[in-house]
Amino acid sequence: MEFKKGQGFVPGEVLKPTRTTEEIINEILEANPNSNQTEIVRLGQAQGCSKRQIDNGLKCGSWDRIAGPKNSTLYNLPGARIDDDEAVS
Repeated sequence: MEFKKGQGFVPGEVLKPTRTTEEIINEILEANPNSNQTEIVRLGQAQGCSKRQIDNGLKCGSWDRIAGPKNSTLYNLPGARIDDDEAVS
């Protein structure tokens, strides 16, 4: 709402609803399954989250975690695990 002289309060621009860090991580993992923490942080920062917010979301969330190459952890949505073996079949 904004005030205009002679008209009073009129509707202003519509604001987008605020998304939580968990919702942002969820969207990232839907589009990019089997992503490591570095990739998720990079994509999350592009959407306005800080590294700390993403790190805490990954640490506390209910994401599926699997061992990846070079001692990395790959994250997936719960129940949506995609292995390389399944993708080839």
